[in-house]
Amino acid sequence: MVLYGPPAAGKATVGRVLADQTGYRLLDNHVSIDAARHLFDFGAPGFWRTVRDLRLALVCRAAEYAADIITTFVFSPIDEQDRRFLTEIRDIVEAAEGVTHFVQLRAPIEVLEARVALPSRVEAAKLIDPTQLRAVVEQFDLYSRFGADDLSIDTSEIEPAAAADRIRQHLRLDRAQP
Repeated sequence: MVLYGPPAAGKATVGRVLADQTGYRLLDNHVSIDAARHLFDFGAPGFWRTVRDLRLALVCRAAEYAADIITTFVFSPIDEQDRRFLTEIRDIVEAAEGVTHFVQLRAPIEVLEARVALPSRVEAAKLIDPTQLRAVVEQFDLYSRFGADDLSIDTSEIEPAAAADRIRQHLRLDRAQP
């Protein structure tokens, strides 16, 4: 499953709750970003290629062993590499006879701006500047869906546990056994 949307939409938060509910493993997009930062400065030549390669390798290994995962992603429909990346994820999973679900999480820009400076984002070295957030959201059209039929949830109107319940019910996913 891919949870995508703009920064501060709640992808990692909802993903953690959903992982707890279903027993899936959460692969937050910052795992690969943090690993790449050990080799390159953020955005330096080689940085984004390394991030992409790490993400695909992890998805490939999960698919190979039929591990159910939730991964997070900031998707831009105007970036052909983003569209190709999500298509590659779907192709990898389908080649292993699995199914990929895409779920968009979003919130109004004012809500994202308020969330972006939360201590948890600072600790995780995520985007924390409201001005930069607004510029990125506008420049890269981060409110668009990958697929027209993707479930889309406004996380400003629902708590993370309720969002996870909604995803689980929509996709007919079972709760993990205690």
